[in-house]
Amino acid sequence: MSIAISLAVGVLSSLVATAVVLLRQRARLRLRMNPVLHLIEQLARRIVADNYIFDYVVTIDRNSAVAGTILAGDFGLKSAISVTTQNTRRPDGSRDISLDEVSAHVLTALGGKRLLVFICCNDSGTSLNFVVESLKQLSDPPAEIRTAALYSSQSPAIMPRYRVVVVGRDTRQSMNDILERLPWVTKQWLHPLAQERHQRP
Repeated sequence: MSIAISLAVGVLSSLVATAVVLLRQRARLRLRMNPVLHLIEQLARRIVADNYIFDYVVTIDRNSAVAGTILAGDFGLKSAISVTTQNTRRPDGSRDISLDEVSAHVLTALGGKRLLVFICCNDSGTSLNFVVESLKQLSDPPAEIRTAALYSSQSPAIMPRYRVVVVGRDTRQSMNDILERLPWVTKQWLHPLAQERHQRP
C-alpha cells in the first residue's frame, strides 16, 4: 500500500512540477505590463524634453489605443483619439490602406490643433505615414503634427520623431514577436495582414 501511495505522490509531484514549468515558460512569452509602462514613461520624457505641447494624442489601431491612452494620461489628457486603418492586399501584391468611415470623420475635427500621432509598433511605417498624410491633406489641417512610437523598425516609410526601441538595433526580438507578446493581445486579436507576418523569413 505504501509503495502505491509513494508512486501516486511521485507521479502527482511530477505533473505539478511540469505544470509550474509550463506556466512559467508561457508567462515569459508575454511582455509584462510594467516594462511596457516604463517604455511609455521614457517616450513621455523625450517629448517633454523637446518642449512639445499638443492638444490631442491620435492613436492608430488597437495596440496604439491601449498604450496611447496611457501616454495621453501622462500629459494630463483625459482621453486619446483612436483611428482605425483598413488594410487589404490587391491582386497585384500592392497594399491598399484606408480609414474607416468614423475615423475619417473624426480627423476633420482636428483642424488647427497640435497633434501627437502615436503608433505602438511602427513596422513598415505604412499606417503611420497614411494617417499623417491624411491629416495634412484636410481642407483645415492641424497646426502641427509630430509622430511617436514605442517600437519602430530600422527603415520604415516614416521614422517617428519620438521613439523608444528600434527593432534590430535595441532588441533582438522581431516586430512580430513584440506584437504577439504585448500584454493586451489575445489569441483572437488579429493584426492587419497578420497571416503575412508568419510568412516572413
